[in-house]
Amino acid sequence: TKRTQPFVFLYPLQLSVPAGKPTPVSLTFRVANGLHINSHTPTSKTYIRTELILPTDPQAKLSAVEFPKGSQYALPAFPQDKLSVYTGEFTVHAKVTAARGNHMLQAKLRYQACATNSCYPPRTIPVSIDVIAR
Repeated sequence: TKRTQPFVFLYPLQLSVPAGKPTPVSLTFRVANGLHINSHTPTSKTYIRTELILPTDPQAKLSAVEFPKGSQYALPAFPQDKLSVYTGEFTVHAKVTAARGNHMLQAKLRYQACATNSCYPPRTIPVSIDVIAR
């Protein structure tokens, strides 16, 4: 049986944009059922925040990255400690700017997935988008 990934990048896998013009893009991710990940602004500095590692390729860039606000979540063992988390699907907004031509935009998303009483080690997943700039 195939194990479900705790966290995946859903779309867009391909994007057409006007060359050289910053264009809004919505990056959609999904956290597996029963899991949560810390938001981009966790409630404690000790928690690993979700962050987008931007590509360094000058031909296709991401900028103006905006993460959604996290949902409040409390562990049953510590109901007074509120966490700021993402669950289910969520969208990160950004702008993509690409030179004329076809480019593979290679960003990464770093996160830590947790269940009610345990956490996976922090992981980084690729966020790859085929960008066609005309």
